[in-house]
Amino acid sequence: MLFDRPASLPTATLRASSPIAALTSRVRGGWRWTRPRLVPLLVAGAGMLAVLGAAEYLTHLARYTPEAPFAAIVAAPVASDSAPVVQPLPSAPLRVVVLSGQ
Repeated sequence: MLFDRPASLPTATLRASSPIAALTSRVRGGWRWTRPRLVPLLVAGAGMLAVLGAAEYLTHLARYTPEAPFAAIVAAPVASDSAPVVQPLPSAPLRVVVLSGQ
């Protein structure tokens, strides 16, 4: 009665005879695990790089302080008791693009 119940059979484990064969076996085993997961791993890596790039971009953008584009203060050569003169900066000419409805 001791041996009548179903039991799993012992599992044989093969060992490599040389270090090169052992390394080859480990690489093949790793590739078997990686192959079905390759596309999600690549997408996750690209997403991680995009997040790091966006953080870097936002850091530089937060530290950037542009000059006032609408006016420049120029010291007037006239009298010393008058206020400085504000002159507009030269701007690029506007281009008008008309899209037809056809």
